[in-house]
Amino acid sequence: MIKHTRSKDGVLRLRPRHGSGAALVLAAVVLLFSGQVYAQGSSDDAIWADFIAWFKSAAAPPAGNPPLGAYAAKLAKDGLSEEEAGRRIALIVKLFGEKPEAIEAHYDRVFSRPASGDPLKDGFASVPSAFLIESVKALRPGAALDVGTGQGRNAVWLATRGWAVTAVDWSAVGLEKGRLLAEHQAVKVDWVLADLREWEPPERAFDLAIILYLQPPADLRALVWRKAAGAVADGGRLIVIGHDAANLTEGWGGPPHRGFLYTPEEVAQAVEAELEVVRAERVLRPVETDEGPRHAVDNIVVAVRR
Repeated sequence: MIKHTRSKDGVLRLRPRHGSGAALVLAAVVLLFSGQVYAQGSSDDAIWADFIAWFKSAAAPPAGNPPLGAYAAKLAKDGLSEEEAGRRIALIVKLFGEKPEAIEAHYDRVFSRPASGDPLKDGFASVPSAFLIESVKALRPGAALDVGTGQGRNAVWLATRGWAVTAVDWSAVGLEKGRLLAEHQAVKVDWVLADLREWEPPERAFDLAIILYLQPPADLRALVWRKAAGAVADGGRLIVIGHDAANLTEGWGGPPHRGFLYTPEEVAQAVEAELEVVRAERVLRPVETDEGPRHAVDNIVVAVRR
């Protein structure tokens, strides 16, 4: 099996235990990063279509049974060899960052689970990021943009502090939960459903733009960082907070693959042509696990338009 461990901020790490599903997923990762991603007997499109149909229709798995492990088990049950199943899983991991419907389907699935308010059970937090709170406490409220808002925890918190917030995400399920949270807090947020690949924010329109724990593949996240930077008004700032690449070996939680992690230097390089970077560093975040206290390695980048 694969064990889930999550932090207070909703971070997830897959820790392999014994079981064929975990073995296939790990073998697939090896194939992916060795460049041996190919499939026998079916086209890439057919393999993807089969997976995404299953992914959208299958019930969200309980803790301890992640989607790739469950799909690997399905392939084994369907009679595929371990070698072929491993190749298909590796191909799916690769295509997940390339197919337009993949991210929306992923987050719709995550956010469709009933929230208990406990990040260890839900896989995400319903409270604002402590790093965000600390980063904006001295700012005068104005117009704010939350890119990749998810369920809107940070957008709603900003609204309760007097910010006029626009929150954008590709998950309709997440945005609906954000609306309910805003209603509960008696605040107004402008919710926007959009594919972040295609979405274009108004130029220089926001006093604050935030992107928190948005971890798609490198090309997409750099595109989103640049778009958000362009939306920052004169005197405004961009704040990007996420899982650091060092977390893979030095921290706890977060995406288990390097391709979905980044460094503060990557963020700074993507936005420095538009904004002045005033902070770019790694930070430690306490994590409560069933194995005791741990820490995650995050990063924070703050850039301003003078």
